[in-house]
Amino acid sequence: MTKIFQVKEFHLSNASSMHQSTKNPLPSGDTLSPDFFTPGTPL
Repeated sequence: MTKIFQVKEFHLSNASSMHQSTKNPLPSGDTLSPDFFTPGTPL
C-alpha cells in the first residue's frame, strides 16, 4: 500500500512538473496531459 502511494505521489509530481515546464499551448501536450492523468489517478 505504501509503495502504491509513493508511486502515485511521484506520478502527480511528475505531471505537475511537466505541465509547468510545457506552458506553451501545444495540442500534443494538451492531449498527453489528460491521458497520463487518467491512468495515473483512478478516480
